[in-house]
Amino acid sequence: MKSFVKKHWPLLIKIVLGFVSFRWFSDGLLIAGGDNTIYLNPSFHLKDYFYSWFDLMDAGAPNTIKPLIFPFSLFWYFLSLLNLSLVNIERFWVFLYFVLPGISMYFLMRHLYKPDSEKGKIAALLGASLYMFNYLVMVDVIQLAIRPLMAFLPCVWRLTTSTC
Repeated sequence: MKSFVKKHWPLLIKIVLGFVSFRWFSDGLLIAGGDNTIYLNPSFHLKDYFYSWFDLMDAGAPNTIKPLIFPFSLFWYFLSLLNLSLVNIERFWVFLYFVLPGISMYFLMRHLYKPDSEKGKIAALLGASLYMFNYLVMVDVIQLAIRPLMAFLPCVWRLTTSTC
């Protein structure tokens, strides 16, 4: 455990920085306004997402939100089975969507620089911090389309270009 902490201390800083997202919630309220009304209870309509026609909104429309089934709606569904409140589920969701891009960018930067060098650790810390706190993230922290892409694109790029 000590060797992991010594080797990946910037990664632990990324996780601690992720707790900034908990400050965005106040008084037990959801972040759900405008186009983000899907957050009111995504697990409630999970069964409706499997059909081609979504009749619960706008007097019926073709179901274009099928991609929300995984991971978004299933995440909310399984955590709601554990009797977590919607606010706590959203806090955990936003925390993961805030931290996962930083972690994946950290590992990409560690791959690009010498893995054991101190300069590589500093570069990974700086690169992951800038990736976590960029303009696209801070404008809308609960984007449904770009956040999964940001979270996993550095890992995909690393895996496709890696010789490991």
